Amino acid sequence: MSHASDSPPPVPAPTMELRIGEAACLVGRLRRTDLDLALAEQAKDRASGRPERPLQKILVERGAITEADWQTAAAEIGRRQAERAAAAEEALGDNLIGRILLHRGWVTESQIAEALRLQASMAAKGQRPVPRLGTILVELGHLTHEQESEIPALMRRAVLFCPECGRRVELTGVEAGQSYRCTHCNGVLRAPRETLRADEKAAATDLLWTHPVPREVEAVMDDQTRRFGDYILIDVLGRGGMAIVYRAWSPAERRFVALKVFDPGDKEDDAPTYESDLKRFIREGRTASRLKHPHIVEVIEAGVEKDRYYIVMEYIAGATLEGIIRGSTRPVWKSRSTQTPAPASGRIDPAGDKGEEEHRGHLPPRRAAELVRDISLAVHYAHRHGVLHRDLKPQNILLDPAGEPHITDFGIALDLRKRRRLFSTTDSIPRVEPPTREIATVSAPPDLPAKHDPPSTSSLTIDGFVVGTPAYMSPEQLRGERDLDARTDVYGLGAILYECLTGRAPFTGEDVDKTVSMVLDTPVVPPREVVRDLLSPDLESICLKALAKDRALRYESALDMAQDLERFLRGEPVMARVPRHAQILPPSRTDVRKTRRLFLVLAGEVLVIAALLAKILGWW
Repeated sequence: MSHASDSPPPVPAPTMELRIGEAACLVGRLRRTDLDLALAEQAKDRASGRPERPLQKILVERGAITEADWQTAAAEIGRRQAERAAAAEEALGDNLIGRILLHRGWVTESQIAEALRLQASMAAKGQRPVPRLGTILVELGHLTHEQESEIPALMRRAVLFCPECGRRVELTGVEAGQSYRCTHCNGVLRAPRETLRADEKAAATDLLWTHPVPREVEAVMDDQTRRFGDYILIDVLGRGGMAIVYRAWSPAERRFVALKVFDPGDKEDDAPTYESDLKRFIREGRTASRLKHPHIVEVIEAGVEKDRYYIVMEYIAGATLEGIIRGSTRPVWKSRSTQTPAPASGRIDPAGDKGEEEHRGHLPPRRAAELVRDISLAVHYAHRHGVLHRDLKPQNILLDPAGEPHITDFGIALDLRKRRRLFSTTDSIPRVEPPTREIATVSAPPDLPAKHDPPSTSSLTIDGFVVGTPAYMSPEQLRGERDLDARTDVYGLGAILYECLTGRAPFTGEDVDKTVSMVLDTPVVPPREVVRDLLSPDLESICLKALAKDRALRYESALDMAQDLERFLRGEPVMARVPRHAQILPPSRTDVRKTRRLFLVLAGEVLVIAALLAKILGWW
């Protein structure tokens, strides 16, 4: 028969009185058996529903320990806790001291490591108190007494960063939880409730309660020529025909942004061109601002500052897809597919990618498929929101440090919904400014150092309204057709995939006219004939279907293309089946007339031959 019901319930987690009892056992003032019996009585109290008696009372009533001995054990517990807290406090302080000394260049990392090993050895031997890190460094001859005397003052200094203007403010004698005023902008600085310890540099790198400003920002923070509205200009990311893109710091959001400022240059004297470029610039801010997608560069705000139009965008600290394909930027290979399809018998493995060194000038096929799949999904999202990009090309795809693609440059995007403007050429956007902040602005951004080289491929304007890059534009765009739809961007996606696979654009002529002629009249060379590589026929079919000159033969939507790329990545049969004649240009009116004349000539010749045969045979 089981007597489990008679056994006492388990003892709860150790309490303070249990720790005191164990401490009394360690110092010989209480026997372990007496402590176990007292714990058993407590368990019986809990099992019977009676109020649980304190452990101290049970032990004293049983004569196992005296009140004085219990208080002595309690004091020992308190002393040990205080020692542990002091050790932790000293360790934290020594950690900060080490950072201070390193930042000031007074000692090296190896010297600090040597001092810490000696400190740990002293603690292990029971030496009390253990000398502080600064004292040990002095004893070892790595630090002077004068330098050691400066450490307490450095540890009492607080370095806070103003949430309004971003400036660093050094304070002494700071009280935790108190508020202070910034001497530059009168913004409110609130000291944290934790103990304040900070060196002027250590605080900006390690302590959680600070709001660090990058050194490159701090170096130009007081330069008023670097101010553009709310932003601090750092360097130039790129220059185009109508704008300059700066890397800028946003003090309010405490992050870098890409600030695109309208800059027509010499075009201001050409009124039609100036107006056209300005409309394009405004269109970009208007259309892209409503697109919120992880693979589309976010537009944070757009407006006018001192008669200068600007767009603030998310800053992608990476490179363009063009730069990676061309080899000017080291690629980030990152396969995100969950499956690796096995090659079917007699077929090329669609997942089989060579190493980076074997793909100079183009991307591994699988990586290319993954990138264009993600880009296609983002393009489909834009289409659903009434935005046709019309200028998709590797130069307009940014890759972040994780290898994720981001579509940018909606300067010639077509707004299919004709939504109202965010701002016009005459009215600026109303902006809400903090009531206590005054912003110093300049009428023109300064000349700053370039962070990246300017793009190698420029967009062109043809016949006044056909805008884009001919090598990546669809035939209907180059013909100036008005009824563009999603299949126009599908062609651009095909051009991006083609360049990822081959390292070159689908069509590149000696000049603009030659390139346009090739796009309109020349069939594209299949990718496998360009790279002479083990490229999957399925992936080539997807690419060629997207590049069909007749848009009726392309994918109906960017989503259809993304789904076909996903089938390829999963090793499933793709929907694209492109016969060799699919790239032939659909018959034009001239071709129809030529065919009709040829047919009439052939028909006439047949009739003549028939008449001669009839006469010879005596039918007539």
